[in-house]
Amino acid sequence: MKRQKEVLRTLLELRVDTDTLDESGLTALHLAVLSGQLAMGQMLVDHGAEITLAAAVVLDGDDDIERLLAKDQDGL
Repeated sequence: MKRQKEVLRTLLELRVDTDTLDESGLTALHLAVLSGQLAMGQMLVDHGAEITLAAAVVLDGDDDIERLLAKDQDGL
């Protein structure tokens, strides 16, 4: 796990696109929070990853949840 954080840190320093989608349509942030890697998820957010409602819920981002819900009330 420590090695994964080091690799992520290196990729973020190289300014990779944090919102690139994989074959399933998931971002690195989605994958991090779905696998319980909350620290890695937070690293991605700190480097500009777009926070989706699902990610905000897992990361306990109350402000982000409120902002996302207010932004897309018709999508609920």
